[in-house]
Amino acid sequence: MKLRATRVVHCGVEIARPATIVWKWILEDVAAGQHYARLGYRIEPLDDSSLYAKAYRLHFAGADLVDDIMAGITELDDKTMRLSMFAEFSSPQAKGLVAYVTYQAIPKDGGTLLQMDCHATFDVDVGPQASPEDIASSAEASRSYYERDTAEWFVEVKARLETNL
Repeated sequence: MKLRATRVVHCGVEIARPATIVWKWILEDVAAGQHYARLGYRIEPLDDSSLYAKAYRLHFAGADLVDDIMAGITELDDKTMRLSMFAEFSSPQAKGLVAYVTYQAIPKDGGTLLQMDCHATFDVDVGPQASPEDIASSAEASRSYYERDTAEWFVEVKARLETNL
């Protein structure tokens, strides 16, 4: 049996660089999809300017993974250095994941707080006898995984931005 679950992840890291540098990273790595390009994804821009500031499809075909993601940027605000977007993941292992994510470069004490807030829904496979506790545990395991994954990614971003002076 499949149930639809929700996951909310908030992650932030302080970076000893000006907010304009972190905003540039958001524009290049997230808005332009360069983070995925470094992972081997092919980026196909989509002409959907009536709905999104920018849209693209990401495709990856590897030995153990085929992934297809449609992403649309719904907010690109230079003044607040905030980007909001959604992504629909269509590969089977993504379990119908749809994510709404906001990234923001917030000036703080001479540096920047890189903040990410994500609200996502996805399918959870549960047995017919699964208890509410079993279902909650499965959803929490997914949330914890993505929170750790994002935190590790932000540590790498912090190191990259602080060493490329």
